[in-house]
This record gives sequence, C-alpha cells and structure tokens, in this order.
Amino acid sequence: MMLEKRIINQLEEYFNSPKASFESIALVIVNLRMLIEIKEVANDYPKVKFYCDWFLHSQLDRKSAKEVVISIKEAMIKSELKNNFLLQVSKIIGVQEFVIELKEIIYKYLKSRNNIDDDRFWIDFLKLYLNLITHKPILFSKEMKSLDMSDIGFDFKIYGLQFVDYEDSFKIEILSEQLEASNKNLYLDYNLYREN
Repeated sequence: MMLEKRIINQLEEYFNSPKASFESIALVIVNLRMLIEIKEVANDYPKVKFYCDWFLHSQLDRKSAKEVVISIKEAMIKSELKNNFLLQVSKIIGVQEFVIELKEIIYKYLKSRNNIDDDRFWIDFLKLYLNLITHKPILFSKEMKSLDMSDIGFDFKIYGLQFVDYEDSFKIEILSEQLEASNKNLYLDYNLYREN
C-alpha cells in the first residue's frame, strides 16, 4: 500500500507540473507500469503496457510486442499497395490510444490532475517520450522476415521498425537487411498527436 501511495504521489506531482524533462518522463513511465501491475489492470490498458515496455527494453521482440507485431503482419497480408501498408503501420503504433489510456488511468487513480486536458502538455510529453524510445526497435519473428512483400511493391524483406529523429521530426524507420546493405533507409512520416 505504501508503494502504491508513493507511485500515485509521484504521478500527481508530474501531472501538476508545468515542465517536463527526460528524467520526469522516465519516472512517469516506470511508475505507470508499476501502478497497472499493482492494481492488476495491465490487460485493461494494452497501449500503456506496450509503450512502458518499449521504454523499459532496448528492443521489443515478438513476445513483448505480440499484439502490435500481429497487427503489422495482418497489415502486410491484407495490403494490396505499399502505401496502404505504410499507412497502417503508422496507425498501429500511433500514440493517440496511448494518451487516451493514460488519461483513463489518471482520472481513475489520481485525485490531482491539472494538465490532463491540455493538448500542448501531451505534445510535449510525447516528444520527450519518443526521444527516449528512438532507435529501440520492434523486431519481427523469423516467420515475418520471410514474408514475400513483392505483392505490395516492396523488393526487400522487413525485419522490424523503430522511431528515429530525422530532419527535426519523428519518423518510423522500416528496418530491412536489404536496405541496410545498399545504404538506404525507408522512413514513414509520423503525426505525433491529433484529435479525431
């Protein structure tokens, strides 16, 4: 009970503070992960769990990112054009659902929550968070590496993806041994945060 109280106090302190830092985001992510474990609600917040895991590990493999990898695999199979596939990938790892789930947790467990409805606050939070997970790849299984992508216009195989900071904006980089061997990169534009 003392741990839970300390976690909630630290989260409330962060969400009431006007300034964020890399250190404060790291503490928030660790505390969120512990809170959903203590409350035994991790399965109710799959995006929060996923994004906390992504921060806490140097890379995510099939086991730790199963739902996301399965969704990407389905997008590969269902897409008839590479642009459709690339758009789907951007949506699958989008942070909008992460923010929605974060807000649900905050409203449910925190009493003090001054900045929660401020879009600028969330944009700043997400920029710092994405900086912390850049170059931490989601790696696909061997089975996915061998999927023939030529039907949708790719002449290479994809083994993963990661966020990168490229030309002063966040991009999703498609990881491919064939692209790397020829010194090429494939980046997807990424909209940080938008309300529907």
